[in-house]
Amino acid sequence: MIRIVTATLGVIALGAVSSAPAAAQKGDRTRLMPEEIATKPEIKNVYDAIKTFRPAFFRVRARGDNADNTSTSGYGASSGRPEPSLFIDETRFERLDDLRNIPVGELTEVKLLSESETNVRFGPGHPYGALMVTTNRRR
Repeated sequence: MIRIVTATLGVIALGAVSSAPAAAQKGDRTRLMPEEIATKPEIKNVYDAIKTFRPAFFRVRARGDNADNTSTSGYGASSGRPEPSLFIDETRFERLDDLRNIPVGELTEVKLLSESETNVRFGPGHPYGALMVTTNRRR
């Protein structure tokens, strides 16, 4: 009887360990992966994928105040609105609109970095964090 209970607990523990990364991945709201985008085949570019699945990536909290910038249109230097920095395959881009030029089929991952994560990785000057986009073009 003890062997059966021990074997059963071992199988349950193995199942929990092997499924933990998948569960963590699914609940990670700082990443957007191609598998999630594939659930909506009508989405053709990375900008639209982010706008659909992670619109908060385009919303930034203004520094030093509690007002949330909830608009998801009109980003860029000309709009005057704060926005996260954009890095595509480790290269800095100036406009979030550049994401419209990346087909979702080329996407490996989109990750939202905090201000501190961005400043450590890319140097100072990113008060609103960054979107780090990785594509399969890089390989």
